[in-house]
Amino acid sequence: MKRITIISSSLALGLVLALSGCGGGGSADTKKGITISGKAIDPYLKGSKVCLDLNKNRKCDVHEPYTTTNDHGDYALEIAQEHHDAVHALCVTGGTDIGTGKPFTGTLTAVKEVHQTAHNITPLTTAVEARHNHCQTPHNQCHETVAEIEANLAAYLELTEEEINADIIALSKKGNHKPLKTALALYNAAVKHNPNNPYAAYQIAAKHGYPAGSNWQEDLRTLMPKSAKLVSAIMGIDEGVLENAAAEAANAGVQAGTTAANAGVEAGVEAHSIAHQIAQYVYGLVHQATVTAVNAGVQAGEAAVNVGVQAGTNAVHAGVQTGEDAVNTGVQAGNNAVHAGEIAINSHDTAHEVVRGRI
Repeated sequence: MKRITIISSSLALGLVLALSGCGGGGSADTKKGITISGKAIDPYLKGSKVCLDLNKNRKCDVHEPYTTTNDHGDYALEIAQEHHDAVHALCVTGGTDIGTGKPFTGTLTAVKEVHQTAHNITPLTTAVEARHNHCQTPHNQCHETVAEIEANLAAYLELTEEEINADIIALSKKGNHKPLKTALALYNAAVKHNPNNPYAAYQIAAKHGYPAGSNWQEDLRTLMPKSAKLVSAIMGIDEGVLENAAAEAANAGVQAGTTAANAGVEAGVEAHSIAHQIAQYVYGLVHQATVTAVNAGVQAGEAAVNVGVQAGTNAVHAGVQTGEDAVNTGVQAGNNAVHAGEIAINSHDTAHEVVRGRI
């Protein structure tokens, strides 16, 4: 089974301190530190709790090792060696979707395999974990390994095993949008099916399995009828619409929603929001980039204003000095002109007297 490398094990411990916002977790189980790291993605989730689910209830209980994701969805979870030597589930709950700004109210999971330290947690890994949990239940007949489940799911969703475990946002930024669209389609179908417990929809799909040769979208029509139109709308979002989002993310969402509306008005409305969400992530969180640019522009503007004010002040001082010099020059010239005039008058009178004397 292939894995996407997220961070080298030699740097893992350092990441606990380096990741801004990844708060240390609780529990006495973390006496000897092994660090599990990756990203929580629906898409990226900030302020979410990431825990090791020791009692298999798919919740983060107070006695379980936990940490919190930072503003970019990164987490670094320290666990005890004994837990590192066993298979458990990683769970993500709470927090905020940094693309939409809305609270995350569901649960995402991933299988923490033996001695694996790099795990992204996404709607795709949740499908793997749900099937693995189903197959580990004693009365069930399936006994698939994690590697086999990933291979089956990848074929079922027409993805690769690497894409199942990857940072699907990073892939989409590079032009590979299908893993992100598929993940959003799966998770939003789960929310549509059971808003109070989306994980329950994954359990239904896990029980059905990921049979070879089947079409997963068609299967969802049977398993979760309410979700079918929404899934079709999401998967029907045109790739060209996403490409155009670089220049106009909001407009891309509107166009995608309009196109998807053909699959049903209700589905179209929901797909509009999801298309906009994809557009934001495909091009690096447009809003955040815009805010950064605005802040830079404001700073540059303030600096320019300060320079302009200083230059204006200097110009005023120079103008006042020049004006004073001009006034002084004008006064002197005027005095000279008056003096010249007086001389001219005196000369005129003298000349007049001379003329009269000669007559």
